[in-house]
Amino acid sequence: MSNKNARLKINSVNSCFGDGMSDVGSVLSIGVSGIQSGLQNAQKAAEDIVKVGMKPEAGTEKDALGDLTQAAVELKTSEIQVKASAEVVKTADKMMGAIIDTLV
Repeated sequence: MSNKNARLKINSVNSCFGDGMSDVGSVLSIGVSGIQSGLQNAQKAAEDIVKVGMKPEAGTEKDALGDLTQAAVELKTSEIQVKASAEVVKTADKMMGAIIDTLV
């Protein structure tokens, strides 16, 4: 394909998708950010679970159970966040592939 034909094809794709590649890049960035945030939250929740097991006996069993429950919920929420963000990354990857396939 000549450079002129390639430029025409790119211009045609840009007119259909706008600035599609930067949009995909933004979506990809959001997905990666969500994964990182979810992993950080999971790490904190895991640390909180460990701390519950290491607390001195001064606290009541009810307090420890509440702390453990809260940490477990945060850990599960973080898992869901990471999975959802991974789906965003997969979708951005598919979108980028579709744009590249259109260009080729």
